[in-house]
Amino acid sequence: MPRNARYNPLALVASAVALPALWLPTFVARPSRVMPIGEPVGLWQAPLAPAGWALAVLWALIAVAALLPTARGRAPLLGLLTAVLTGLLTAGVGWGSLRLQGDDPMIRIGLAGGGWLMLASCGLVWLAVRAEAGRWLWLPALAGLLAWVSVPYGGLGMVAEYRISPESYHDALLQHLRLVAAALPLTLALGLPLGIAAYRWQAAEAPVLAVAGFLQTLPSVALYGLLLPLLSLQGKTWTLSGLGAACVLIPLAVWLLCRFGPVGRWLAAALAVSGTLALLPLLGVALHNLLEYARPWQDTLHWHQPLAEHGLRGLGVAPAVTVLTLYGLLPVVVQTHLGLRAVPAAAREAARGMGMRPMEVFRLVELPLALPYLVEGLRGSLLLLVGLASLAVLVNGGGLGYYLMRGVEQAVLDMVLLGAVSVAALALAVDALLRGLVQWLTPEGVRP
Repeated sequence: MPRNARYNPLALVASAVALPALWLPTFVARPSRVMPIGEPVGLWQAPLAPAGWALAVLWALIAVAALLPTARGRAPLLGLLTAVLTGLLTAGVGWGSLRLQGDDPMIRIGLAGGGWLMLASCGLVWLAVRAEAGRWLWLPALAGLLAWVSVPYGGLGMVAEYRISPESYHDALLQHLRLVAAALPLTLALGLPLGIAAYRWQAAEAPVLAVAGFLQTLPSVALYGLLLPLLSLQGKTWTLSGLGAACVLIPLAVWLLCRFGPVGRWLAAALAVSGTLALLPLLGVALHNLLEYARPWQDTLHWHQPLAEHGLRGLGVAPAVTVLTLYGLLPVVVQTHLGLRAVPAAAREAARGMGMRPMEVFRLVELPLALPYLVEGLRGSLLLLVGLASLAVLVNGGGLGYYLMRGVEQAVLDMVLLGAVSVAALALAVDALLRGLVQWLTPEGVRP
């Protein structure tokens, strides 16, 4: 949005959505955790009527503030009103659920359509303040944090579901983070060289981008099914000593094939890709176990035992990390390719005119100028990994997907919401941090 805009459209849209939502059910009270249908509760009923009037006035004031003609007066007023709105909504969800639950711990209170629309509208107002003047975002952030730490949320069904077994939730969350943290280095180690190769060699551009895009079209469940027998067979027949020999022989064969013209180079590329894909699951298991046990394998290495003894199986961490790595490639490859192509030709010519060699031009000129694109690729890949790690539970990989699957199987809506909201919160936190990093790395003269 332009800095000198005559009004703030995002804040107006948020008010237009939120004001009618005040007359929709805000909460839903279910008799027990396994009851999918409950009694809707609106803001204008007896216990919540004061909050309804306060929210109506706040949204009306936000709409008026959005129409102020000058950004100088509009930005601080929107920041202040957003802070009050954030604090009121954060506190209202906690206190309102406690009031509705009363003395019966079996009753589960959840948000209904009006409540979710209200939270979504509050998010739009945050975006409006960020577009207007991001320096005012500290006000709503502080208000939300103060309300969050001071208000009890025991009445919410999601919180009650968490309190049934907090240790299980913490284990699932840590496993989710370990899967993402194990897949991300492998994604970068594969995606960055592939993006650079697509930029450097025109013959490799189309195949690399096509394969990275094709991987996104494969259903993740189908890819898990394809990997299951392959990884099971690899784990039973391969040993660490045989893998070590392959790590020596494959690079030697690639070097020899590269000496036989274009056909040899294509065969060398196919052999290198095949060897990398064969090594990928074991590297994923090693990184995961390094994060979990602070060493690559829990037990002593046995060089002549099958790789299944070290965790390379058709089910578990190996297929989960492999699928995550393959799905996370596209953003890294594409953004690396775009970032290097976006480097101005004048900058390269100036570097060559100063006597820089090709590797120095790449390291000192092209790579720093393409860095915002590289971080954008990292952001896109990380968001994909955070979301797709929920499916690792299908192959016994653990993670927050456990709550999604078990909640659907047992018809417990609060368990589904606990998993879904946790994954969404992780994704939003990652997105906000990396967006800020991209903004910081982008030169001030070319920022939007």
